[in-house]
Amino acid sequence: MTPGPQKTGICLMSRRDARKALTIRLPEDLRRGLVARSADHRPLAFLLRGAVVAALREAPDQLAGRGRGTARPILLQLAPEERRALDALALRSGLGPEEAVIALAYWAI
Repeated sequence: MTPGPQKTGICLMSRRDARKALTIRLPEDLRRGLVARSADHRPLAFLLRGAVVAALREAPDQLAGRGRGTARPILLQLAPEERRALDALALRSGLGPEEAVIALAYWAI
């Protein structure tokens, strides 16, 4: 019998588990803004996650909705505590999770 997973303080994220990821369609100007910030051509999901996590650290009290994009969807993975903070902020702002991510990304760039 193999032992179960141990609590190590490391957040486990699975890119194949859709329950742990948000599907985001970025507006074109936000996509360009994120890409312009990266000199070494990082993946767009990596850039978006960095912007969202940085904005969550600043902890704005409320967000204004910026709408949704029409681009190809991106899977965004957040740690459980980041997801809880995002959900709480989205609830306070009256936005859905996708709209909150887009608003945070605009706020960060």
